[in-house]
Amino acid sequence: MALVAFCFSMTVGVLWEFFEFGMDRLFQMDMQKDTVVNSITSVMLDPTNSNIPVTIDGITSVQVNGQELGFGGYLDIGLYDTMEDLFVNFIGAVTFSVIGYFYIKHRGHGKLAKAFIPTITDKVDGAAPPENTTDRHKRGPRTYPKAGAFLSPLIPLPCVCGAAAPVPSGTLPPPLYRPRCPRQRWWGCSCRCPR
Repeated sequence: MALVAFCFSMTVGVLWEFFEFGMDRLFQMDMQKDTVVNSITSVMLDPTNSNIPVTIDGITSVQVNGQELGFGGYLDIGLYDTMEDLFVNFIGAVTFSVIGYFYIKHRGHGKLAKAFIPTITDKVDGAAPPENTTDRHKRGPRTYPKAGAFLSPLIPLPCVCGAAAPVPSGTLPPPLYRPRCPRQRWWGCSCRCPR
């Protein structure tokens, strides 16, 4: 899970850099900010075309079409900005992946991860919200709101095979559960699946 979270975070960062590059190329937005550097290394400067990197140090002025730029160095076009963004993204991805790993490993115990996880508490019939903990023994059994206030006295619960059986008023079945067929009784469902 932590590895998936890390890869997802890095992918989002890469997609953002694709977006910046696209805006720069298509709409001349300059989202990938330029950096003034005083040294460059490139194989394009090799006069023998032998793919040997050549370094130029101490760059203090650059002319473009005979016009001095006046930056006091060479104008790098967005590479440093892109790598800084990806490096910051990498630090955040590693940090929160490690926090998430230990949060899952210790089954939700730990104060650091909980500080970043939003929680929703519901009040049922004016009662106080349950304690924010994942320990089943501390928070007690799960309770459901009474159905009489907002549901009809008989709630039809469809079975997988298409039949329906009423659920008594005042009870609400746990979400995401359905009776399993063939021929299993659950929450008042007495359907008989075809053989």
